Amino acid sequence: MSGVLLPVLARRLMLLAVSVFILGPAAAQAPGWQWGLQTTNPAPTDGSTAMGYAVAADAAGRVYVGGAINESATAGPVSRTFGSAGTVGSGRNGFIAQATAAGQWAWTTAVVPGGTGSAAPHISVNSVAVTAAGDVYAAGIVVGSGVQVGSQSQALGGTGQGVFVARLNSAGVCQWVRVVELTAFLPPVVAIDPGTGGAVLAGAYQGSPSFGGTALPASNFYRSGSVYVARLSAAGQWLSATASAGAVGVISLNAAVGPAGQVAIVGSHGAGTIAFGSNALTAPTGTDESFIAAQLSPANQWQWAVGGRNAGYNNSATLSAAYTATGALWVCGRGVDGSVVGPITLNAPTTPGPTSYTGFLGQLSATGQWGPVQPLPPSSAGLSVLGWLTADAAGNAVAMGGLRGFSGTVQTTVGSQTLTAPPAGLLLYIASLSSAGQWRYVATVPQPALADGLYPAGMALDGSGALYFTGGLKGGLSLGSSSLTGSASGTNWGDVVLGKLANATALATRPTPAPPALACYPNPAHAAATLRLPAATEARSVQVLDALGRPVRTYALPAHAPTALLDLTGLAPGLYGVRCGAASGRLVVE
Repeated sequence: MSGVLLPVLARRLMLLAVSVFILGPAAAQAPGWQWGLQTTNPAPTDGSTAMGYAVAADAAGRVYVGGAINESATAGPVSRTFGSAGTVGSGRNGFIAQATAAGQWAWTTAVVPGGTGSAAPHISVNSVAVTAAGDVYAAGIVVGSGVQVGSQSQALGGTGQGVFVARLNSAGVCQWVRVVELTAFLPPVVAIDPGTGGAVLAGAYQGSPSFGGTALPASNFYRSGSVYVARLSAAGQWLSATASAGAVGVISLNAAVGPAGQVAIVGSHGAGTIAFGSNALTAPTGTDESFIAAQLSPANQWQWAVGGRNAGYNNSATLSAAYTATGALWVCGRGVDGSVVGPITLNAPTTPGPTSYTGFLGQLSATGQWGPVQPLPPSSAGLSVLGWLTADAAGNAVAMGGLRGFSGTVQTTVGSQTLTAPPAGLLLYIASLSSAGQWRYVATVPQPALADGLYPAGMALDGSGALYFTGGLKGGLSLGSSSLTGSASGTNWGDVVLGKLANATALATRPTPAPPALACYPNPAHAAATLRLPAATEARSVQVLDALGRPVRTYALPAHAPTALLDLTGLAPGLYGVRCGAASGRLVVE
């Protein structure tokens, strides 16, 4: 489940309709949840798990989902039914399924592990990618003696552990399967290679794998694995393979492929040095995770790499990436207080207890130079993460994030809109950021009926601008016109879920946009408050105004400062205005 580090702690028991907030430009047609789709469990209380891990859409609006079904420790073999399209099971199998743009399952193909390996045979489809014509690539992890997809199979020898990639046509008929023996430290990511019409496979490995005739260096790191990037032709021939170097590997990994066939690797590494060609990233002793963004050229040469840094405790990760049509790279993730992401330093609460994180979304140029970066800090101790990302045809980022407080409610501000997660609950949302670094809209995801009832794991856009997410569901969930009920038992995830958000990219221009709002936290405040600021490239000042509009405090800020610490000592309790240029907000002092 690469790129997915959000804890799932949904606590509200009531169903909530979606809220969509347009930030700045007005909507030609506002984003809105259209429908939801799920699998069904013939034995809904067997405690088994079914999960969608990845989703992609083709030019005709058909949607492809990959995932896995795992049997319960006590219930024995299990299965899942995809409407009238068929049933997958029984056993610990993977699947690839197609759904129509109207929200009906069209077909499903089982992905089955063979024989017996070093552990009970099991398999999962962790990533899918689709061509414009609907040919789909599926990749994942296998433990067993081989892989079978439809009528095609490939044996796996040695340790009985590896990764696989398969190609199917738009009708779900498998054309070929390829398997590579390795210890998959992290699940693989597959993407379309625009230069060849084939595929790019990326992941992290331990061992000494060979991709066709290319053997990669041995990787035996503790708690990490070396990066590999391999290319296949549309006929399933291995064309090349490249690896990272250095004294450490990656702890987390995701990947994206650009319009010219360049490959971005994002994730994190631990203390030590990881090298992408001549580009070395070093994290000091004591680092838990330090984020990575690196690019491989279409000719398989590492071009650049950027990483995280922090003067103190370092824990940051880039969780997802997406290229624009011009070759710019959007990245998103999370970091602790003091993490440096390009031009900004993240701020997060540093109260005792669990570590708080601030989410971020930013853009790198084709040469690895930072452009706009927007942070989304939690207002109090909690977790703010942007975990899934894609880009639309205009180059805007569309991301899925989550917000959770460790105790009590927690807020974050997306443009002029403040989002609030309930006490000990998780709030999921979709947000779009323009290429100029301005938030365009935010749409919250309806809450499930059961605590921890919804676990998103993958996201994609189609050509019409609709957004799809997949994951796991137990209990009830309302998405648009659909009322879903995932099987629920024990701590397992019940059923695969697929949701559609229509008009996820369609926004028109308003002649006179409203000035951005400023957000302060905590609010109400006592001796001090932190102010979130809109992006700016020049130095500026912030004023605190009394009830008559008179300045009572002025703070000078350097260029690019995303936040300001307001010293409120000596101010009388009451309501104050806060102003920075054309942006304004309100602050209550107690």
